[in-house]
Amino acid sequence: MEIHTTIPLDNSGRGPLRVPGFNGLPIHYKLKPQGRFAHGEREWRQMPAVTARERAMVDLINKVTDKPGWHLEIFNDEFVDRWRDKAFKTSSLMSEKAWSWCLSELRDKAIYFRETQHSLAASLKSGATSLLNFHYNSEGWRPASDDPVLSLVDPSLFPLVYGRSLVLADEGYVDLKDIFGSYKDATIAPEHLDRRIESRLAQQQANQDQSDSVRIPIYQPNQKFSCWSSNHQWLPCDVEFLNDTGTDIRLVSYINNLHPAHKTLYRDVEKLIAFSIPLWNDCLIQGNPGLKDPFNKGQLGLVPLRIVTYGIEWENELPDWAGDFNVPSKERKMMYRETRLESLLDVAEKEKMELPPLNSHLWQKAKDYLEFPEYKIGLLTPFAAPENWTDQPWPHMLQKLNLSLHFKHPEPGTAFTHEEWRSRGNTNKAIIDIASGRKLSYGGQIKKPMVPDFRPYKISLQDTFRNQGLQVIVQIDSIELTPDNPVYRPGSWQLPGQLNEHIAAMAVFPYDVQNVTTPRIEFRQETPIDKQSYRCDEEPVAPGEKIYYDQRLKRPLQRYGRRNLVEIDALTQILGFPPLHLYHDHQKESAFQNIGSVAAPQDRLITFPNVMEHRLRKFKLVNPTITGHYRAVKLYLVDPHYRIGLRVSGFFTIGFIFGLKRIVKQGNTMSKLLTILGATGNQGGSVANYVVADPVLSKEYSIRAVTRDSNKPAAQALTAKGIEVVQGDLDDIDSIKAAFKGAHTVFAVTTTIYDDQLKAREVRQGKALADAAVEAGVKYLIWSTLSSPTLESKGKYAKVESFDSKYEVEEYIRSLPIKSSFFAPSSFMQNYASMMAPHPVGDGTFAISNVIRPDTKLPHIDIEGDTGKYIGAILAEPEKFEGKVLSAATDFWSLEEAAQILTRLSGETVKYNQIPVDVFKGFLPPHGAECITEMMLYSEDVGYYGSETKEKVAWTASVARGRLTTLEDYLAKNLPKSLA
Repeated sequence: MEIHTTIPLDNSGRGPLRVPGFNGLPIHYKLKPQGRFAHGEREWRQMPAVTARERAMVDLINKVTDKPGWHLEIFNDEFVDRWRDKAFKTSSLMSEKAWSWCLSELRDKAIYFRETQHSLAASLKSGATSLLNFHYNSEGWRPASDDPVLSLVDPSLFPLVYGRSLVLADEGYVDLKDIFGSYKDATIAPEHLDRRIESRLAQQQANQDQSDSVRIPIYQPNQKFSCWSSNHQWLPCDVEFLNDTGTDIRLVSYINNLHPAHKTLYRDVEKLIAFSIPLWNDCLIQGNPGLKDPFNKGQLGLVPLRIVTYGIEWENELPDWAGDFNVPSKERKMMYRETRLESLLDVAEKEKMELPPLNSHLWQKAKDYLEFPEYKIGLLTPFAAPENWTDQPWPHMLQKLNLSLHFKHPEPGTAFTHEEWRSRGNTNKAIIDIASGRKLSYGGQIKKPMVPDFRPYKISLQDTFRNQGLQVIVQIDSIELTPDNPVYRPGSWQLPGQLNEHIAAMAVFPYDVQNVTTPRIEFRQETPIDKQSYRCDEEPVAPGEKIYYDQRLKRPLQRYGRRNLVEIDALTQILGFPPLHLYHDHQKESAFQNIGSVAAPQDRLITFPNVMEHRLRKFKLVNPTITGHYRAVKLYLVDPHYRIGLRVSGFFTIGFIFGLKRIVKQGNTMSKLLTILGATGNQGGSVANYVVADPVLSKEYSIRAVTRDSNKPAAQALTAKGIEVVQGDLDDIDSIKAAFKGAHTVFAVTTTIYDDQLKAREVRQGKALADAAVEAGVKYLIWSTLSSPTLESKGKYAKVESFDSKYEVEEYIRSLPIKSSFFAPSSFMQNYASMMAPHPVGDGTFAISNVIRPDTKLPHIDIEGDTGKYIGAILAEPEKFEGKVLSAATDFWSLEEAAQILTRLSGETVKYNQIPVDVFKGFLPPHGAECITEMMLYSEDVGYYGSETKEKVAWTASVARGRLTTLEDYLAKNLPKSLA
């Protein structure tokens, strides 16, 4: 039921419940397409079809982006060359143009790439454990060979049931603090007439899923009601946006079948929804009146195709001059003169035609053509022309054509460039245009196909629906494999929900994947291929005209060899359909096109619109002697243009809640041991001194300081403060594992040594200590990191190994099942005593010499005095900063401003002197010259923390604990020796 007057929907509890199915609003209430998002029931089709080459390109992009650190390595020519070689070896559809396009697209993606905050997985895994224990212990569930899926939170278990469920239909809402008390005024949900009774056949066909290509026939009576339920509906939870901007949210109603006692799990689901919102923005399909128009052959969705074509590009067709040899034989001419048969009408036009004169240059062309290599045999060497070919050249030329003619897969960058595609301009232009001269017949109408211009659009859920909020349905599943049941076999294709739920998009987050091969989610979409739109079987005859076999000899030269079946087979391969698939489609069956799959490993958040069918592919145990599992959270976004029923008590009418009450909440009784690496250095020492001096943190955390030499004075000073000091070396991982034993939180930093092993050593040490933290059961890891110049500069500054190495370790930590946050210190104020120290210039004055401009402002930090103020903020509120990066700096100062400060403080004249790059490198250690020089230029050109350096520094300074040290404060107490 599509109502043209929009009815305001409301489930706020401040008045009558105004959602489909209540207070006079029909279940089938439906907004007009332009006022909502598209759904998957006959509101989406891919037109034109995705070509096989484009699918190969997307597959390559998926494989590259599956690799750890790809967004850094994509700017490294050595890695790029290696990936290129592999791409050409593993895919026959890879070409130079395709590779060039993929590389450009990957580099674009790398610039905006940010890893989902994967430390959420560890918390979800912990929170869901109690649910698993409940099913195993209280309900005695065990995986069965025919169904290894355990639903931990199942939206189908206790949905809204019309005629049974209690509902607050007049006013009021469910108070999470007084759930049972909320229902004193509840009434029974109204019953509704099941209008599907008249369309049983349609419903039966839909349920049976008989064929990949069979859909519900459009002529079935009341078919439009077959996708609605008059019996039940899934229940969403209400989502409210926090603050005036951003995607932070909170749940303001319960998750159906998940008791609010699971507070940690509720908080994790909130984070997962917040992470999903920007990704949903990038995949939701805006409704469009043209979605159901059979004459509309334009592209839909947010992202246009990379390759658009409606036909076949042929190579080695008969050349124009070949027609001079298409002379009927003497026998055919004689037969025509005697009989004037209709089937020999092609001879009538050539009755007096003769072969070219023997001295014509066309004979040499014909000989060269016959000696041309034959594509279908795969030879590259020429053939010898057949004997006596000059007697009857035309049959030999046709035979040669059959062995030489072939199609080519369309190339990206042909009809429009990558730059045009990226800016969404000119993307409807096809390599071979749609067959617009033909007319389509549908429902008694006859029209020409139309291809409207591709119109890009942007979606921002957080802006459009900030006041109203969202609704999300939550499901948590576990697939449990055992040695007796070692394989998960995929079920039928899924398009989740009924139209009652108005599901517009999904998010899948595998939070716990153990001892199974990498699961993958595969997709397919409806892709109609109609003969009237694609340039295929274009014989030059009028509709209804009878065609004799010999009349085909009258066709244009370019049509020779391209019989109907040959063209359909070529189109099948170009579009990547299975063999013979399009033959069925020409019999008016709907075509589904498999469009590939994405890996679903632990910690990857995958979102997609609910217009494509999907399913989980087959996977199995890696080690068949022990158990394994795949556990994931699924979020179903209700189209926020609607509101659906929520104020329901179905979940609380059963005994499940009393079972959940048996779950004992365990408090955090273990002491919080803070292990600090590099505790006698600038960063680690600052953290240790801050925590031990803070009246609150010193009670919450005991400290274990790790240093390479526990006997040196700095270590002894820590011991004097009551700090446990242990010896540990990052090159001796066993000593690090021992230091992490029993630790709740770890602060970790590596020391940069400028030599040819800088990056390899720091990455190795960083990943090893992160693995050791996970192995030791550490709950929270704070990593001293930096930005990635390679990524932020699009590869322009790719030699700043001291930064990139720390960033690579940060990305690795995010992929591990451990909560984490990151501290990124800026330019050390201590550097004015070393590489940025003023030096005498010979005339009684001093200069700070560097390669950057005098007005370039750098972020500064007192690394020894202020590091603890930032880490202290994290230790005080670890959940608040989980997954976040603290870009630590007091403020920005240029080197010229630093020179002016030093002049005031010392009484000496200090100036800034900008020097050439090669001169600057001469002042630096040989192995660090390139790294340090590019670091300075990157800070000037892009920003120390990338393009948003100022914003990041401002936010971080606002959350630090206590007053931060200014450059003047620091230099007043620490004048460089040259000026003292």
